[in-house]
Amino acid sequence: MRSSARTITPRCARARAPAVEDWSLSRAPTPRKTGTFLLPDVPLDQIIPYIDWNPFFQVWQLRGKYPNRGYPKIFNDQDVGPDAKRVFNDAQAMLSNIVGKKLLTARAILGIYPSNSVGDDIEVYADEDRTEVLATFRGLRQQTERDADLADSISPDAYHCLSDFVAPRDTGLTDHVGVFVTCAGFGLDQYAASLRKAGDDYGAIMADALADRLAEALAEWLHAEVRRKIWGYAPEEDLSPEDMHRCRYSGIRPACGYPTQPDHREKLALWSLLAKQLPTARVLDGTADQDLGLAAGSPLADFPDAATAGVTLTDSLAMVPTAAVSGLYMAAPHAQYFAVGKLARDQLEDYSARRGDVDGLADSERWLNSNLGYQP
Repeated sequence: MRSSARTITPRCARARAPAVEDWSLSRAPTPRKTGTFLLPDVPLDQIIPYIDWNPFFQVWQLRGKYPNRGYPKIFNDQDVGPDAKRVFNDAQAMLSNIVGKKLLTARAILGIYPSNSVGDDIEVYADEDRTEVLATFRGLRQQTERDADLADSISPDAYHCLSDFVAPRDTGLTDHVGVFVTCAGFGLDQYAASLRKAGDDYGAIMADALADRLAEALAEWLHAEVRRKIWGYAPEEDLSPEDMHRCRYSGIRPACGYPTQPDHREKLALWSLLAKQLPTARVLDGTADQDLGLAAGSPLADFPDAATAGVTLTDSLAMVPTAAVSGLYMAAPHAQYFAVGKLARDQLEDYSARRGDVDGLADSERWLNSNLGYQP
């Protein structure tokens, strides 16, 4: 039996959204480039330095003890250090083979578009006139009651929703959001199958793990390029990959189905948006020795599922290839990551109505089951 979470009403939660005194100063900086951009073949050696190795060791159930929990200190751990070093060295050898023989291909697509928030939702527009809505991203707001509320006082902490980081439409100001899909899994099925056929199950698992790490590294690298060059709202940023893994950058890249918006169905809006904008997409050159610029020519005609960098969705909205990452870019100075947490029936009813769910509330309850703060 599910226990009920203590929540406040959506109206009260919205009243406690982060306070913004002047949206002309708090909205995202105007992007250097807007539109849809495709990177059909990002060099793997360019993104390898952005790999976060900590999740890699979790694949092998290798967890160091304090103070040697994370990479590279895990190598010093008395119990798991030797095994961690062994699988890491094996990973380096496989990465060299993958890069040298071009066994995997990394692709990405991104878009930066005019937008505004409308309540808890974010509208994406065709152009700066903001008369044609291309997509609407539905938001969920934190509403779990906090200790200060239990004491019948006003909590100093805001109740967040992703729409809080985009200028409201009624301000008359044009804001922007970005979307992206990255994948480093093209060629993985064939490579892993060849390893299994040769009896190398360990190598096949290693290949899967490395493709996942490369996809995340590609997302990290691309976000850095967006901040510094494409959107250009942090041109002087000088962060190490480790700093990026700790989210020390300005802006956020929330993913659909994760804590800031736990509904995987939002991927459908993202996929639909990119499909609509594909005819206007331009190709970006992602080579390491030059700034990202518009490349001559376009491989779009010969590029399957180009609208989402070749990544498709299953009926359960999992991405295929699985070594893929997708989400939004938000650049407001006050944008931050948060977890929506438990949701009450009142917010789910409102959310389901805004979405136009065919089966009503039951649809949202099914997709957001782990976030329900009540027994449906």
